[in-house]
Amino acid sequence: MQRRLLLALTCAAALPAAAQNPHVLLLDLATPIAQDSLDTRAIRPADIDGDGDTDLFVGNFHQHDFVYRNLGQGAWLVVPPFNVTDNIDDTFDAAWGDMDGDGDLDLAVANGSKGLQPGGGTGTNNALYENMGPLPGTEGRFDKVTSGPVVSDLGETYAVAWADFDGDANQDLVFVNRLQADFLYFGDGTGGFTKATTGPLVTDADTSRDVATGDLDNDGDEDIVVANSNGQACAVYVNQGGLQGGSAGEFQRQPDGPLASDTGEAYGVTIADYDADDLLDVFVTRRYGQGNMLYRNTGGAAFERRPDLAPSQDAGDSYESAWGDLERDGDLDLVVANRDEDEFLYLGNGDGSFTRVTWGEVVSSGGDSRTAAIADMDSDGLPEILVGNTLGGDDFYFRNLGPSWRDEGHGFHPGSDEPRLAGAGWLAPGSTMAYSVDGAPAHAAGFMVASFTALFAPFKGGTLVPAPDIVAGGFVADAGGSLAFSSTYPVTPVPSGLSIYQQMWLQDAGSPSGFCATNAIKTLTP
Repeated sequence: MQRRLLLALTCAAALPAAAQNPHVLLLDLATPIAQDSLDTRAIRPADIDGDGDTDLFVGNFHQHDFVYRNLGQGAWLVVPPFNVTDNIDDTFDAAWGDMDGDGDLDLAVANGSKGLQPGGGTGTNNALYENMGPLPGTEGRFDKVTSGPVVSDLGETYAVAWADFDGDANQDLVFVNRLQADFLYFGDGTGGFTKATTGPLVTDADTSRDVATGDLDNDGDEDIVVANSNGQACAVYVNQGGLQGGSAGEFQRQPDGPLASDTGEAYGVTIADYDADDLLDVFVTRRYGQGNMLYRNTGGAAFERRPDLAPSQDAGDSYESAWGDLERDGDLDLVVANRDEDEFLYLGNGDGSFTRVTWGEVVSSGGDSRTAAIADMDSDGLPEILVGNTLGGDDFYFRNLGPSWRDEGHGFHPGSDEPRLAGAGWLAPGSTMAYSVDGAPAHAAGFMVASFTALFAPFKGGTLVPAPDIVAGGFVADAGGSLAFSSTYPVTPVPSGLSIYQQMWLQDAGSPSGFCATNAIKTLTP
């Protein structure tokens, strides 16, 4: 198999493919969430202790919730009170925010009984945890808040978000409920809250599943989007401060427009500026094959559907989505968690369009997935993908290993020429990969050397990198010292995480050894 793969990678053809260098994301089974076998409904990363490492909340239904403190170097610690055996909630969501203005992140948890019926049942208390700060002995410790309206109201709550809705620089809370009105609480900056009792946000009794906040009309205050199911339309609540000329923290429901009128089984909503036009857009995920939809903000919190874009062209049993710059190329990527099917992954192309990824472990691991997040968990500057699974399935931690094509440097060029090898392309079955060489001796014949093994062998002041397991000839540089060729990635399955080292050796009359060598490149299989 190794020889067949290398032959496919080095087989010369005519023209280069379009340059692409996607990152490789591989399932890491060594982290705590990959071994928990719980009914996970929420994964929420954040730096809870100010040490620069990303910590993690995992919320589970009718099981213990956990906060994992990241100690670095792959070590994790479950922090109090989440290591107490009687701390069991029916958790659907959670969010981090600084409720008391002390500079560290507190935690709000949305709980639901899943059994509340119209006109009957009492619902469940939501939970609020105070971060006790970074003092010795309290790093990452949380105390559960036991009084106040946030933890006293009963409901079947599916989602929660923090934001400063009333413009007083204090964090407020919104919880959305199924079969009853939503909850809005205004924070006083010391950990106290006052419940809002008027306005459509807290009187509409929709079947709400998710919530997202952001300044949709660019007027300086936070607006709210709620995903509703059971044939109801999603709700866009516009904050009446700013351009509306009313009071910040009061909301009116947008009466029309695609986002405010599309009905169905919407279970997730996220907000992001996917096209970098300084307007926040909205992505809605739907269940039962109804199709997800990306809504572009055209200004003033008005939206248009974008069915032409890849995220709007897939229909699954979709729950939650997450945005992040996985490739650190300046544009946003998107992952969608699906129930009983593979996840969807879309990479931003930099022009407002997306490419759906159809290969690799992120989109082939299955799972009964309900929640997703994107965050740099190992402090290497590259964000990971986290996916939470239910029904006793282990959660997924996809580690970001960086670009699939990497310049390893080195080379051997004792003469005046310094040839450079480059490669690019989607590493998907049957896709085209492009190679090019520049700076070679004019009209030089070349040989591509490739191997799964890197020797980094010193050679007369230079370095020959791959073991010469496969040597393919037939390459000739033009008069300017350049050549380009392409090859096809194997259609047969290729194991993930393989490193393939490649280097071009070229005839060089100016070299005492009669040849020179380019830098090496490494291809990492997804």
